[in-house]
Parts: sequence; C-alpha cells; structure tokens
Amino acid sequence: MAEESHKTLIEAMVSAQGQIQGAVRTAVNDFYKKQNTQEGHPYATLEDVIQAVKQPLLDEGIVFLQKSQLVDGGICIETVFHGHGEELSAGPMFVPADKRTPQSFGSALTYARRYSLSTACGIGAKDDDGNSANAAVVADPDHKEEPKKKPAKPKTEVPTPKKVEALEGDDLFKNMSNTLKDRLGNCKTAAELKVVLEETWQPLKTAFTGKQDDELAVLADLIREHMVRIENIGKQSEEGEF
Repeated sequence: MAEESHKTLIEAMVSAQGQIQGAVRTAVNDFYKKQNTQEGHPYATLEDVIQAVKQPLLDEGIVFLQKSQLVDGGICIETVFHGHGEELSAGPMFVPADKRTPQSFGSALTYARRYSLSTACGIGAKDDDGNSANAAVVADPDHKEEPKKKPAKPKTEVPTPKKVEALEGDDLFKNMSNTLKDRLGNCKTAAELKVVLEETWQPLKTAFTGKQDDELAVLADLIREHMVRIENIGKQSEEGEF
C-alpha cells in the first residue's frame, strides 16, 4: 500500500491508473472468423481485466466491489471503489439478457462486470504478443465482434398503430425489427439508446416473446454491440478502442 496515507480516494485512483496496463487478450471467440484466415476474434476475459487492475488498486489502498441488480430484461452492474475513508461509484451499467434462463442471465452478468470494471478503470485491451500462441484459449458465448461502422442512415419514424394496423405476425415483426435496427444505427449517446429501448425494443419484446425467441435473441445481441459502440464513442479520443 502507498505510504501517503493522507491521499484522497481520487488522488489514489490517479496513482493507480498510472500503474494499470491494458488487459491482455488471452481468449478467442471462434463465433466470427477473420476474413481469409482461420483465426477467431481475441478478447480480454473478466479474469484478464481483474488481473490488470486489482494489484495496482490494492497498492494504492483501494478495493473495488461490483454490485449487481436484476432488472427487467437484463442485469445492472455498478462498480464501486472504497479507500482512504471514501467511496466512489462508476455508475450502473445495463446489459440485456436475450432469454429468461439462468445461462442467459449469467452470460449478461459476466459481460456487464467485464465492461463496467474496464470502463471504471479507464483501460483497454492489448494483444498477448508472443504468449498468445501458447496460451489456452476459450470461447466467450456472450461476446460478439463489433460490427464495422456503416454510414449513418436517415432516422426512421417509429411505426404507430395506424401505420401497422394492417400488418400481422411475421410481417409486423419484420417491420418493427427493421425500425429498431435503423434507430439503433442512429444512436450516438446512452440517452438516445435508452429512448430507443423504451419506445421500440420493449414493445417488440413484449409482443413476440414466446413466438419469435430466436429472432429476439439476435436483436438482443445487436443491442449489446451498439451499447459497446456508444461507450467507445465517449472514450475513444482519450483511451482508444477496447
């Protein structure tokens, strides 16, 4: 622990962040294959992130806790730092669960903890360089490769009952799904994303749960990807991509 016991928590966090290095990517997601190669997408696991930040924080007299809360449709994680007689919260982070199963909520919990802690500590990820060839790799079931950026599309108006009253079944689902995708593509802030989830995703999920579960799962993954994209927009200039 650092000798400067008179430090404030913020001052200790500044010192700790000076010692924290990027999390090493020791795992590979084989769900997506890189074009023209047989390599999967490397990523840093929750354990990799913890290993990168835990000791530098402890050296400065800081311990972190991650509070979890089950909310409608997913998991909220709040990373909180304690030390020097103070407490500092990084704020809650929501990740949707694609299905109402223990496996789905467990996957969302791991995903949320990983991104909450890395965001709170201001770190990215780095390749494992020479060790990557010998490291044991595991597949991360809740990780999907971030899609390539596409040109912004014109905003699509949310379908009203008057516009979709003649649509039923698969046609209605397709119409609402396309609207959701278009609106997600135009989101630039967390506030905009929250509005889209409330106005488009929640009605879609309520109407088709039990009828289009596989398709809803794909849309839930898409929402996760846009959440990560929006987080990266906010921190890209000073931290680089995770």
